[in-house]
Amino acid sequence: MADKAEYDPNAAYDTWMRSRETAADRAIDADAIAAMNANPDAHAAQFSHAGERYWAIPTSSDEFVIRTDAEYNPFENL
Repeated sequence: MADKAEYDPNAAYDTWMRSRETAADRAIDADAIAAMNANPDAHAAQFSHAGERYWAIPTSSDEFVIRTDAEYNPFENL
């Protein structure tokens, strides 16, 4: 058992999240990141993945959300 003083809850959470990600998650994330890199000043970047259109929307942190065409709201404040 690990020493409580050495336990890092952030690292534990990151490890748990990585274990939940699937190859499909990583593939759509890669497409979203490529679209955002191609349009760095855009509020949202449209991209296609597996024949569907999506929007990658940067958030106020170093992360992003992905929305389908039907879910995308250009006035959404993230």
